[in-house]
Amino acid sequence: MRVPVKLAARARQIFSYSVLACLVMYKSYSIYKTIKREQTFTYTENCLNGTSNSVLVDSGVISDNFKPSYMILSGIAQTVYAGIVRVPAPSYTREILGLPDGGQISLQSIILGESKGIVAVIPGIWGDGNDSYVVNTVNTAVDSGYSVVVINHRGLNGTKLLTPITYHGGSSFDTKSALEYIRKKYPSKH
Repeated sequence: MRVPVKLAARARQIFSYSVLACLVMYKSYSIYKTIKREQTFTYTENCLNGTSNSVLVDSGVISDNFKPSYMILSGIAQTVYAGIVRVPAPSYTREILGLPDGGQISLQSIILGESKGIVAVIPGIWGDGNDSYVVNTVNTAVDSGYSVVVINHRGLNGTKLLTPITYHGGSSFDTKSALEYIRKKYPSKH
């Protein structure tokens, strides 16, 4: 027994609408759960003087609760949005810091005359001080009254790779050298 063509077409249409309705309900529920959820950040101890990074939370520079915009809920959408909507980089003072092993890294800084302290920003593995997420962090810190130094990794931000050693997450040597340099150069800022 064959099903009439009109009936088969109608059944496919009802099935398509049912699938679409299920997807809309699932996405609506997902949005509802994401908006209700608060993501909490964890802070670690400062490696140089043992003070807690929660001072940034208390001062309002960063918040310990994060709720994504209802327009761009997922991390992927936020990454794409940040790549499309560019914030112009601030006017940094740039300097090259030579390292004891012969390598070099670049520092980009905005040092305020009167500031509450100094914030060191370390970009992601391929990032530098001109990437939108770093620029937003720098602008927020400066607007809140903090001086900022961006510590760029070896071989990035126009620095030459002078040694066969590149940056990797398992080594904190470059970051430690940069933080010690910042502490000596700006003793009244920390």
